[in-house]
Amino acid sequence: MGIDVTRTISRSATGSTATITWKPKQDDPLGYLAHAIDTERLGEALTALGTPTVEDLPARQLPDIARSTAAIQRELERRTRAMVVQLKDRDNLSWSEIADILYGDPSKRSSARAAYEAGLRQTGHQPGGPTVIEAGTVHGPIVIDGGNVIIGGDTH
Repeated sequence: MGIDVTRTISRSATGSTATITWKPKQDDPLGYLAHAIDTERLGEALTALGTPTVEDLPARQLPDIARSTAAIQRELERRTRAMVVQLKDRDNLSWSEIADILYGDPSKRSSARAAYEAGLRQTGHQPGGPTVIEAGTVHGPIVIDGGNVIIGGDTH
């Protein structure tokens, strides 16, 4: 995968140009990037990013810019959570290492763990959820839920 963003520095007062290059079938098979560009969401979100203060954004465009920025942010947050799960489960990084990657501050371990737990939830896994253990001497499951042992019955 290799999406390339190339900035061309202009010596004139007209500004700079950036070109985004990608291979749709490899880099954007579901079309998220293309959709963000085609709907102008990416451009509007970049407008918000580049504006020194929110008050500088044009009042007429503010609802569209806010909508686009929120849409991009939600998608990136979802992807970030999934990456955190990979960093922890696949790459075995510590909470401090993940906190440093996400926040530039290794002491923000609880924030890193919250992102991980949110990533688990979005994939259908329940962080800290009940663990079901079948026991031969007990009819029905034994459920350990937050330190409480529940034998049979409703575990919710």
